[in-house]
Amino acid sequence: MTTRRARRVAMANQKGGVGKTTFTSGHASRTSLEIHSKIALGPAQETYDGVIDRFPV
Repeated sequence: MTTRRARRVAMANQKGGVGKTTFTSGHASRTSLEIHSKIALGPAQETYDGVIDRFPV
């Protein structure tokens, strides 16, 4: 069974993206993906830390 991500990568390769890394997130480069991840991680971690103790297990 083919995953959605694999289908997207295959489609990008058919459209001339062969040899290029294709990010399903829409980022043009790994650097921009890393920058976005670092910026987003701070607030997400703070939110997680604030609610995890109340999470019913």
